[in-house]
Amino acid sequence: MKKIKFALCLVLTAAMMLFYACGSSEETVAQAEEVTYSLLSDDGNGVIFTNYAVDSAVPTQFKLYNNELRKIMSGETFDNSNGSSAYDLGHVRFMLVIFGLEYQGSTISQITCEKSEDTALQLHFGDYEINNVAFSNAAGIPWQDLIDVQGAPIIDKIVMPCTGDGRNFEVTMFENKGISDDEFTLYFDFKGENLFRGKLVVTETGKDASTDGVVLLFQ
Repeated sequence: MKKIKFALCLVLTAAMMLFYACGSSEETVAQAEEVTYSLLSDDGNGVIFTNYAVDSAVPTQFKLYNNELRKIMSGETFDNSNGSSAYDLGHVRFMLVIFGLEYQGSTISQITCEKSEDTALQLHFGDYEINNVAFSNAAGIPWQDLIDVQGAPIIDKIVMPCTGDGRNFEVTMFENKGISDDEFTLYFDFKGENLFRGKLVVTETGKDASTDGVVLLFQ
């Protein structure tokens, strides 16, 4: 009888040791850390547009350096007395920041495209549609219409020189051709939540965008 009891004790002891061993191994499994990004914050200058890439949730931000646009989107209006009534949103200086992009096996923490004084490297707004009525204004979008424009397109192709983690990149933004799988467009929402939609292509400088570019889709 004593031998049986001793054997049972050994079995129970072994079972308890196995249980605690399994439990401890589960507790030591590393928990995935939540990724946070240093997004741009409003400093009172210009307007920030933020969106996340559909497939990768990569956050991307445009900062448009235009305080007239900021005033209009804040609900302020202009009249003839202050000389702003002729304002059109045309070429706009901007900064573009892309966070945490996976590029050819590595994560680029932040790709930054700085604002430029060269109009060829600025967002250009002009032709657009509001309430199903098409407008064509080479100077830009009249301020009276801006508050109602939910999808203002850029109308010129831009290839921005950018840097990130010690590497050089180019970010391509395409002219307005309508959003589809094989066409690239970038639209800004001036009415609502300061979002943009469309596509960007990020390519390391010197490489082929068609084979080495990363496409970011925003909706």
